[in-house]
Amino acid sequence: MKTPHLNDEQFTAYLLDAGSDPAGTAHLASCAICQEELKLFRQSVSSFNNVTLAWSESRPLAQIRKATPPSRAWSPTATWALAACLMLVAALSVAWHNGQDRRSLASHPTNGSAHEENSEAEIARDNQLMTEVNLEINRQEPSPISEYGLSVTTGGPAKTRAEARIE
Repeated sequence: MKTPHLNDEQFTAYLLDAGSDPAGTAHLASCAICQEELKLFRQSVSSFNNVTLAWSESRPLAQIRKATPPSRAWSPTATWALAACLMLVAALSVAWHNGQDRRSLASHPTNGSAHEENSEAEIARDNQLMTEVNLEINRQEPSPISEYGLSVTTGGPAKTRAEARIE
């Protein structure tokens, strides 16, 4: 019985630790093809190592620079002034918004009956709209399948083309 040849993982394991796989070591001792492949594998790994080492040696050493503080640091006074300005802008916008709300409330009638009438009218319109939507959803239209003379099957799983051909 012939033993299969070693694969790349087995060659890698052999290069890392030659005694880890006794069956692989025995196969290497008797198989000329795997011995040649191991030789080529060693050359490839060695070539890769040499190229990566040459590349890393050709790179300039990274220069370590001291961390320098930003050129324009904010002073505590400027920071507090900016915060105060932002608070002032926020307060003014809230005050302006509240004034707008008061003006809009003053322009609307304040009696409760007009509001109730509007609410009942709005509810009636909403109910009418919901009825129309319900009718549209439940509308029955003829199926386009019937135009082509196809039958609609219900109740079972759909058949594939192969199953349809068998019948």
